[in-house]
Amino acid sequence: MTTNDYTLYGERRDTRRNMARFYALEITTDLLGGFRFERRWGRIGQHGRLAVEMYSSASEAERALDAWRARKFSTSSNAYLPKDMKS
Repeated sequence: MTTNDYTLYGERRDTRRNMARFYALEITTDLLGGFRFERRWGRIGQHGRLAVEMYSSASEAERALDAWRARKFSTSSNAYLPKDMKS
C-alpha cells in the first residue's frame, strides 16, 4: 500500500428534509509504517467529524474499511451514494 492508497466518498441528500450529508473512508500509511484508517462525516460544506483508528497491517485496515463500507454504502434507502472526490 502507498500513501493515500484508498479513499471512498459518498453523499446523502434529501431536499424534503433539508439534508445534505457526506461520509468518507480513507486508508493512509503513517511515518512509522503503520496504517491509519480515517472516517469523516457531517453536513456537506462543513468540516464534519473525524475518527481515526491505527492498524499494524494493511489487511486489518482493509477489514475495518470493508465493515464500514457495508454499513454506510449498502443498498438500503438510507445509504450514502459513492461520488468522485474533487481536489
